[in-house]
Amino acid sequence: MALDLSATATRLLRKLAATSESGFLVRRRVVGGGYDPINGDIPGTNEDTGLNGAALKNIQGLIPDSRIIVDAQPIVIDNKVEVLTDDSILVGGVGKSVLQVDTINHAGTVQAYIIQVSI
Repeated sequence: MALDLSATATRLLRKLAATSESGFLVRRRVVGGGYDPINGDIPGTNEDTGLNGAALKNIQGLIPDSRIIVDAQPIVIDNKVEVLTDDSILVGGVGKSVLQVDTINHAGTVQAYIIQVSI
């Protein structure tokens, strides 16, 4: 049986970093929209979801790690909300593009995500 530490990760992120209710970290996903041959592009609507997580500084000691992008800001979030590279992340109200999404998992169970966003 896989060791599931996702509840512990959520508890620690909520206690030591930003909670989903605080609005400091928000996943913004565009839903709907499309193309109409008569009217052209139909814009989608923004769906915002609060995240439990921490926005980190890009630590120079981690740069050689293949999972760290030099010109990116890492953000650690719990596994309650999945983030895709098509989404954007609002950090303190400032929109940032998602460059890469990595998982912290144990035996195939996602415990947390490490998201790298544009600086």
